[in-house]
Amino acid sequence: MKEETIAKVAADLADWQMPPIDDWHGFVYRPSEKIVDDRREIFVCVNEDKHLSATAYFHEETREYKLRVKVGLNETVRIEFIAGNLADFAERLKMYFAALLTELNDIKNLPVPPLLKEKGIDEWSYGECLPPVCEGFALFIEPRAPFPVANGSYIIVDYSDFSIGSNFTLYYNIFRDEFFAEMRIAGVPTVTYDFDAKTLSRLTMIIKTKLATKLAEIRRETIAE
Repeated sequence: MKEETIAKVAADLADWQMPPIDDWHGFVYRPSEKIVDDRREIFVCVNEDKHLSATAYFHEETREYKLRVKVGLNETVRIEFIAGNLADFAERLKMYFAALLTELNDIKNLPVPPLLKEKGIDEWSYGECLPPVCEGFALFIEPRAPFPVANGSYIIVDYSDFSIGSNFTLYYNIFRDEFFAEMRIAGVPTVTYDFDAKTLSRLTMIIKTKLATKLAEIRRETIAE
């Protein structure tokens, strides 16, 4: 990040205060001046027990203030917070941040959106039979409570081992009408096409035959790193 950008953001934030929140839902608020690549952080809210966080920052590339949410090992920028100046960003925090904390706090009980209901996610019998632990990875997100991410995608299954920073995530994209998967190996996103499917029946067959093998592969590659 350029020195002049760092100085400008610091000046803008000199008298800024976080809008008050009635219920932090177990999140701990920490101001931050950390610089990561072209991002200058403003604050971080963390619930370590639930592996959840929300980070506000200024993005030098787009010249915008943004808020990035981390659910387990999965990160996404929430579009409702994007603002071109600090005043607008503060207003968006007032409007949406308390609701975001409530949403994250209740992540295990989020409702199934209508388009996913049409796909049959809420009636997917195999989704109720997924093992709670497989190859040392714990089931962190379940199909009964899909989590929205970017560009019309929802996480429907996530197996994570936080001790090694690796996971396996299944998504459904409402625009492509397709299931697909990604992995993180020691924190590095990695694409796999082994779980691409158009129907739940096809996805079920793939999971039954490939999930354990894929999780074992992720662990081996993590250790190799």
